[in-house]
Amino acid sequence: MPEHFTLVETAPGIHAAIAGDTGAAGANAAIIDTGRQTVVVDTFQTAQAAEELRTAAVQLTGRQGLLVVNTHWHSDHTQGNQAFAADAIVSTRTTLELMVADAPADLAEYEAEIDGYLAGTRLQLESDEEAVRAAARRRLSALDQLKQAAPGFRLTLPNLLIDDRLEIAGDGVMSTTGNSASSSSSSMPSLSATLTGRPS
Repeated sequence: MPEHFTLVETAPGIHAAIAGDTGAAGANAAIIDTGRQTVVVDTFQTAQAAEELRTAAVQLTGRQGLLVVNTHWHSDHTQGNQAFAADAIVSTRTTLELMVADAPADLAEYEAEIDGYLAGTRLQLESDEEAVRAAARRRLSALDQLKQAAPGFRLTLPNLLIDDRLEIAGDGVMSTTGNSASSSSSSMPSLSATLTGRPS
């Protein structure tokens, strides 16, 4: 049972990985079994959540070689890529460029930045408003997970770029399409299923 997300089968061969309360995932992801290929859509915010995601994908489909799709550049969808470093990782060219631009240049500075966010968020726990305190508690959990992952962070970039479309053969054809310069969606028309990241 994963600690950082919950798996929900939304259609045959499609499992949503719904981010849990630990804050390590940061966003949702998906595992798709096309019948011939295992596809992971997005890789979460931290290595600890991404490692669980990779383990779940292998256990669900029995395949080691995975195809990862980064729907867009936001860190809660791509920083888990390092757990999939041995796999093919797909994105648009602009997603890759934005990942590089957004990546921490210095890990010590990155950890100091997280510490700053932690300190500021802890101050919000003293607010008179319960809604502010509740939001701060949720954010602290995510920041603690990010702090835990920071020392081992390795920027892992997509190694397969698409400008228009990538078709993945299987029992039903799955296609990954660039929606805009920096986002893509994955769909399996045979199951009326579409997975998309937020365009940016």
